Amino acid sequence: MLKELKEKLETLKGETRTLLAAGKVDEAEGKMVEIRATSEMIDRLEAQAPGVPPVAIPGNENMEQRAAFNHYLRTGELRAMAVSSATKGAALAPVDFAKEIIDGLNEDVVMRQLARILPPISGKSAAYPRRTGGSGAAMSLEGAPIVPYDLTFDQVVLTPKKAAALVEVSNELLQDEGVDLAGYLAQHFRDEIGELLENQYLKGDATDANLQGILTANDGKETPTLLIERLPSTAAAIATADILALWGKLPAKYRKNATFVCNSAMETVLRGLTDGDGRYMMVSDLTSGVGNTLLGRPLVITDEFPGTLVAGTDALMVGDFQKGVYIADKASIDIQRNDSAGFYKDTTAFRAIFRTDIALVLPEAIKILSVKAS
Repeated sequence: MLKELKEKLETLKGETRTLLAAGKVDEAEGKMVEIRATSEMIDRLEAQAPGVPPVAIPGNENMEQRAAFNHYLRTGELRAMAVSSATKGAALAPVDFAKEIIDGLNEDVVMRQLARILPPISGKSAAYPRRTGGSGAAMSLEGAPIVPYDLTFDQVVLTPKKAAALVEVSNELLQDEGVDLAGYLAQHFRDEIGELLENQYLKGDATDANLQGILTANDGKETPTLLIERLPSTAAAIATADILALWGKLPAKYRKNATFVCNSAMETVLRGLTDGDGRYMMVSDLTSGVGNTLLGRPLVITDEFPGTLVAGTDALMVGDFQKGVYIADKASIDIQRNDSAGFYKDTTAFRAIFRTDIALVLPEAIKILSVKAS
């Protein structure tokens, strides 16, 4: 019944657009009443469906593609589906399915909220210029030749690596035509891959299949030096003066769009810090929707930030991440099903592969407060 109602809703929307285009406003208003009633009935039925997260209903242009994808998920038959060249035998997820996952990652993963996300990569990798020194402008006398720029650049190469997630689904659920199986899987893969990338973007050590996280990025020398500058606290306990010193260490040109990042342990410390007039450093901004702020700038919490607040560890990060960090993804998500993996449990396994990479392109735009070493 749910499927028929959704088809009816799309038909009503199309008829309404046609009537409005023809100037038949009264008839269009009648259709709108039907649309509202049908939408309310769909909402009630979806609310009664146990264990299935709500998903956006794709537009008419994607319905056929979505139906073909759901058919593949249920049966394994490729019906008008594109096949991935990177992963043999895997189906390329339709645009709306991939968008559900990627939009969810952008909402859930802190670095994807803060960093600059580049256009999707179609090839194996992509190189982007990175400024390493020099000046791009100079004063010039009237009629005198303009001094050539002395900017120096190198390149940062992003090569997306594979983040994979698995889920087993009961065959009873596969047979339920009323369930948008693609939406169900999108929610699961969003949660699993999001948790993985939260860690990798910050702390990946570049070994084997791991990404190079921004906190562990180094100069690559025999005795490596971390690229993001650390400012040690003056004592074992973080104080207000340390926060102000960290802010002062960040170049002024990066403060306008700066964001603070820490974990829950440091958040607790920040809630107790006050300035010289007794005002709290951390403020819950309920008017602008920003959330928590520190020194007037947004404060974002992620427990993958490794601040354990013991001697020598990172405690608080601040910077303009749009300028300092790039993220690049492959243009598609690969999906593959396996009927045999759950034979004895009467389940079918699904695998999603999402390729992504992160690069610290401007270390000077980010600073970190660390706890004084003992």
